[in-house]
Amino acid sequence: MKMSLLRASLLAAGLAGGVWVAPTPALADYRAAEAALRSNDVAGAIPLLEDEAQHGNPVAAYNLGKIYESGNGGIQKDYVKAATWYRQAAEVGSMPTQFDGTQLGSQAADLIFAAQLYAQYGLARLYEAGRGVPQDSNEAVRWYRRAGDQDLDLAQLQLVRIYRQGSGAIAPDLAESTKWLERVAQGGNVSAMADLGTAYLQGIGVEKNAKTAHDWYERAAALGNSDALYNLGLLYQSGYSGQPDPIRAADYYNRAANQKNGRAMLALGDLYADGEGVPHNQIQALVWYELAAENGRAEAIAKRDALTRDLPEADVDQANAMAASWQPQGDRLSLPANALPSSPPSAPAAVPETTAPQTAAPAAPSSAEPAQPAEPATEASPAPDTLPPAAPPPAAFKPGADAAVSPGQPTAAPQQTPEQ
Repeated sequence: MKMSLLRASLLAAGLAGGVWVAPTPALADYRAAEAALRSNDVAGAIPLLEDEAQHGNPVAAYNLGKIYESGNGGIQKDYVKAATWYRQAAEVGSMPTQFDGTQLGSQAADLIFAAQLYAQYGLARLYEAGRGVPQDSNEAVRWYRRAGDQDLDLAQLQLVRIYRQGSGAIAPDLAESTKWLERVAQGGNVSAMADLGTAYLQGIGVEKNAKTAHDWYERAAALGNSDALYNLGLLYQSGYSGQPDPIRAADYYNRAANQKNGRAMLALGDLYADGEGVPHNQIQALVWYELAAENGRAEAIAKRDALTRDLPEADVDQANAMAASWQPQGDRLSLPANALPSSPPSAPAAVPETTAPQTAAPAAPSSAEPAQPAEPATEASPAPDTLPPAAPPPAAFKPGADAAVSPGQPTAAPQQTPEQ
C-alpha cells in the first residue's frame, strides 16, 4: 500500500495531456526546511514548506498543518490554514502534482504514507471540534475511518471513544466501538488489550465470554499492563473457570502491585488479613494497606487505620518501616509471541513541541452490568475535550535486571506459573 501511494504520485507527476514527460522537481530546498525546523526557526521554515507543499510535497503540507494548529515557534494559530494544509496532505495521490519524491530520500514512500495518515487524523480532529472548518461529527468520523482503515491506532482509538460515548450526530454504538477496540488491540496497543478483556467480561458490544476476556488480559499482562494483571487476579479469586484459585490470584495481585497498582495492593492486604492464598499475616496486611493508600486507594485508609489500632506498637513500627523501604520488583514473565506489539508509522514532521502521551483506549462504561469479578479495572480514559488529542509530536528526521529485594521488603505472594 505504501509503495502504491508513491507510485500514484509519481505517475500523476509524469503525465501531462496523455504524454509522458519528465517530472519537475520541487523548487524549494526541502532539506533547508528540515534544517530550519530542527533549529526551531519555524518562521524561516514556513516559506520553504509552502513552496514545497504547493508543488505537491505532502510531508511539507502536513508540517504546515501541524505548525498552524499548534502555534509553535511563535507562529499564531490559524485553524483555517491548518485544515487547508492537512487536507492537501490527506488527499495525496488523488491530485496531479509536480512533486517527484526525490527530496525525501530513500524513505519517501514511508514518509508520504505517514503524512497522509496523520493529516487525515488531524483534519478529523478539527472537524470534530469545529476549528477552521464547520463542526461536523460525521465528517470527523469519515476522516478518522480513512486513517483507521489504514491502521493508524490514534484514529482507531478516537473511533472507539466516539462510538462508545456518542459525539454530536453520532449515536453510541457499542458493537462498532468494540469492533474498533479489537482492531486496535490486534495491532498491539496494550491498553486496548486490557480494555478489550473488560469488554468481553462485561459484554460491552460483544457477547460475554470470560475465557476470551482472560486471554486478552493475559496478552496485556505479558506486556506489563497492571490493570490486566489485577483483573486476572480478580478472575482467579472469583473462580471464573470453576473453582476459586486464591494462590494464583495472589500471584497476579503481587505482580500488579509491583507496577504500583493501588487496587492490587489493597487486594493483597485483604488476602494477608484473611489468610487467603497467602499466610495469615497482619503485619504484611498493614504494609499493603499503607502502600495502597499511598497509591490512591482511599478505601485502604480505613483498613490501615483499623489494623493500626489493633496491632501492638512494635508490629505497627515494623510494618511502617517495611512500607517505607518497599521497592517494586521486575516482572519475570516471558512474552508470548502473539503479545508482541507492532509499531505504527511515525508522524513525518520535525515541528518542535513537547511530547504528549498517546491516548489510551476508553474505559468500559460504569453503567454496564458487570459480570464476576465485579470491578475489573481499566486504563482511565481522558474526559471529552473540545479538541481530541493531537498526534504525538514527530520525531526528528531519523538516520537510516530485576530489582534486588531490599531489607524490609513485603513478602511476595507465592509464585505459581500461570496457565498458558
